[in-house]
Parts: sequence; C-alpha cells; structure tokens
Amino acid sequence: MNVFELTDKLSLEKVNISDGTREISGGFACDLLSHALANGFEGCAWATVMTNINVVAIAFQRNISCVILCGGVSLDGDALYAAREHGINVLSTDKTVYEVCRDMGKSGI
Repeated sequence: MNVFELTDKLSLEKVNISDGTREISGGFACDLLSHALANGFEGCAWATVMTNINVVAIAFQRNISCVILCGGVSLDGDALYAAREHGINVLSTDKTVYEVCRDMGKSGI
C-alpha cells in the first residue's frame, strides 16, 4: 500500500505530500523522540502527536514513508517548512494514535 492509498482508506488529511506513491512497509506509533529515532523503520507510517521539527528530522533520518499527526495536532511553522524542504509526507487526523494504528492494522499495514 502506498501513502495515497493509506490516505484514502483512513480518511486522512494531506498536510504535505512529496511522494504519495511511496510504499508503506508497516506501521509504527511512538511519542518519544529517542525511541522513534532508534526504532522507527524505513518505509513505515509513523503515528504520533509530536509536532516539532525533530519529528521531521527523524522521519528524514530513518527514511519513514509518512508521518501521521493524530489527535488534531498540527506541525509548527518550522516543522512544516522542513517537511516541505526535505520531502517528508505528512498526514493528519482527529483520530487518536490508537484509532489510527487499529485502522492501519485493519487495512493490512
């Protein structure tokens, strides 16, 4: 499944799409930056409520397919600029992290 397909299946909002055809290899949920840096994996869809520039840095460093901002949160201005600059796919939803992970599991992620 790719980012566009996940966006449609989970009814996610597109915040920044750099490559919507990017394949997703699995799901990951984490709100601790050091843990995300150590355990986020290439190609994953990362569900989080963190919104600062470090989220973008980790997504870039770990080659994450997309970041899903949960609970209605939004990237701050610097983070959004960095996501655009570094080609990070960012999606958002009002759903909780749990609901997003549940829905990813149901969709085959």
